[in-house]
Amino acid sequence: MVLLTEGFFGAPSDLIGPNAFVNDLNFELSFTDPINAVGFDLFGLANPGETTVTILGTSGEITSRVVPANLVGTFFGIFAPGESITAIQFSNSNPEGLGELIDNVAFTMVPVPEPASLLGLLGVSALGAISLKCKQKQNK
Repeated sequence: MVLLTEGFFGAPSDLIGPNAFVNDLNFELSFTDPINAVGFDLFGLANPGETTVTILGTSGEITSRVVPANLVGTFFGIFAPGESITAIQFSNSNPEGLGELIDNVAFTMVPVPEPASLLGLLGVSALGAISLKCKQKQNK
């Protein structure tokens, strides 16, 4: 991996990517802690093109998308409830594209509401509505 600082070769910010700019180079970001949401900006500086982004989870491939890699950057993000994201693979899907780089990588484990919690919330809301209605009748 290489870090290009802002301004180097037209980089709009500090970017990371492979340390060789060739058409067939692939790289991967792996996560050791469980996450289910990730987002990043994808750039193509040397020769903008397209990059295939593959999101892998504990049960295999979650999704694969072709994302434009250009000078201004393209945001890509995913939320995978019920699945832990284990890695992101980047592969050049355009023989003309060189130098795919990423920035602003953010990832986390977002809690997914449980159905029982939602039912409890509905029950409390219903009791509140009934109580309000009874109070309004008493005030008449």
